[in-house]
Parts: sequence; C-alpha cells; structure tokens
Amino acid sequence: MPIHPVGQIRIRRLLRPSLRWISLTALLCAAPVGSQSPQPKAPPPTRTDNVKDVYHGVEVVDAYRWLEDQKSAETRAWIDAQNAYTESLLKARPGRESLKQKLTALLKIDSFGTPTERNGRYFFTKRLASQDQPVLYLRKGLKGTDEVLIDPHPMSPDHTTTVLLRGVSGDGSMFVYALRQGGADETEIRMFDVDARKDLPGRLPPARYLTVALDPDKKALYYTRMTPEGPRVFTHKVGADPATDAEIFGKGYGPEKIIVSSLSEDGRYLLIHILHGSSADRTEVYLWDAVKAGPAATIVNDVPARFFAEIAGN
Repeated sequence: MPIHPVGQIRIRRLLRPSLRWISLTALLCAAPVGSQSPQPKAPPPTRTDNVKDVYHGVEVVDAYRWLEDQKSAETRAWIDAQNAYTESLLKARPGRESLKQKLTALLKIDSFGTPTERNGRYFFTKRLASQDQPVLYLRKGLKGTDEVLIDPHPMSPDHTTTVLLRGVSGDGSMFVYALRQGGADETEIRMFDVDARKDLPGRLPPARYLTVALDPDKKALYYTRMTPEGPRVFTHKVGADPATDAEIFGKGYGPEKIIVSSLSEDGRYLLIHILHGSSADRTEVYLWDAVKAGPAATIVNDVPARFFAEIAGN
C-alpha cells in the first residue's frame, strides 16, 4: 500500500537534500571508473543551527531546521552550490550519456490515469511520451474522441505545474481539480465548467488538502485541510467566500493524525477515517449525515486495528 501523502510531508521536507545525495551516490557508484576531471576536495559546507524541541520530555536537536524555509535566499543559495558541486563530479563521468539515454527510453512512454465516469462522460488523465505532465481529458462515451480539458504545460515555462482531478458532479457538467506548483505540498482547489470549458468563480486558497469531494448537485464541497492544530473537515458552499467555510469534524485531533473523507454517490453521507499515523495499527471511522448536519455517528473508535469502510448503495 502506498504511504499516505500526509505521512510523507514532514519526511520529505527534512530529507529532500539528503535524498539528492543518495541518488547521486548510486549514480557515481554505477558509472564506470575512468579518467576524471579535477574534483573539489569537499562539498560546500552546510550551516547548522541546532534547534531544540522537547517531545514528551525528550529533547530532539534539529541541525538543519533552517533548510525547511525553501524560499529563503540562504536555502536557495545552498541548493545552487550543492547542484554546482554535484555537476562538477558528474559531468565528466564515463557512461553518463548512455545511462541518460536508457532512462529516457524507459520513462518516455504513454501513461493513463483511471477514468471517472459520470452520466456517460469519462474524465481521466493522459501523458504522452513526449509530454512532461499528465493532461486532463474528457471522453463522451466509451468510443468517443478524447478532448483536452486542462493542459498544464502552458501554465509554467519549465512544465512543473500539475493538475489533479479531485471530484466530478453527478451529471458530469462540473468537476473540481487541484493545481500544484512545482513540488509544493500545498495545492489550490478550482472548479471547472465542462460545457463552457472554463473555470468557475471561486477557489479554495493554497493549502495542504488531504481529500476533496464534490456534492453531486454541485452545491457544496467537503474537504479535509491541515491546520496548525491538526487536520479538519470543512464544508464549502460553491460560490461562497472560503473564509466562511464551516468546520464539521476534527476538533481535538492533533497534526500527527491523518483524516480523510469520501462522499456517498447520492451526496447524503460523508465517510470519515482517522488514521493514527501513516503506518499505525489504529483507525477510527465516523459517518456524517449531510442532511441532518449534526454530530458525526461513531462506527468504530476504540479497537486497536486498521479499518477501511466503504458506502454501498444508500
């Protein structure tokens, strides 16, 4: 099972610089030994500030906390220096070009995402071998022609913007998608009019959204967003100011928890899962009635085991 993206957020931010060196070490070891151009004696130094935190009475020292600010001038300068050093080591390695050609051949293939069907319309992503990012398509009927809905390539000169389908209305005339800039954890949530081929007014601002579900009647969104206190489930009226979105679940759960939700096909029930960590052995399950809009009903919350529920029919 893939690790849930929320469980990767902290790890990715802390280890991203190290992962680069792990990959580069593998490449250096795999490349044939041969004549090399002169190499610098050591990589550029990395400053340590040794920030101290206390968790449950245990002091933990974080030497590289400052690198988590990815937009700071110091962090960007560090990345540039590390990249320059890396390139100085790799540029003259024998076999590098042949390795590049082999990897390119393996990666340059057509790929397709699993389609979502609504009212005879199929929504899916497709990336051609010649493209850097998946493009969002519509096909009317199984044998229809593939029509481009959103192409992210023109959105950024370096092709680092991506689009993710998050939900489709019951009649297939509207969908919700996430827009990600580069490798950011935060995404912006947008709504799209399929027949008019344009975005609808109103967007959810960039944030760490765990799940997003669109009401089949196109009147509301239900989403889970990370807040400083922890993950929370909100309801958003389409066209309203996101600042007025109501919190419907999650109070009391800290940032170490993962909350995901899914909506029944008729839009009546919101199924909520609380994971006690990405690999923990405890899961809580709740059911929220969108019509009654009262407290969520408890399905299970006191059994030390993993549970995954689905709604069947009504």
